Amino acid sequence: MSLYLANNMRDELIRAVAVKYPHTTVTGVDLFPPHDVMGPPNLKLRKDDVELPWPAQNKYELIHSRDMVLAIRDWDTLLSRAFQ
Repeated sequence: MSLYLANNMRDELIRAVAVKYPHTTVTGVDLFPPHDVMGPPNLKLRKDDVELPWPAQNKYELIHSRDMVLAIRDWDTLLSRAFQ
């Protein structure tokens, strides 16, 4: 299972999910990701924009987003990418 956490996630939540589910790859994505998050090896942080095309090789079983209501211009496109 892989988990995709997008935008505005707190350091402790990202780390807690990665620790609780060590058999997963937890990917945190933000325009301004935290620089000093120390976490387990299954935690990956990326600087990216969720409105741009997503890497084709990445398939996610769970996508969590918070505080994005005013940040997303095209919800239809974002949701269609999430469900591909």
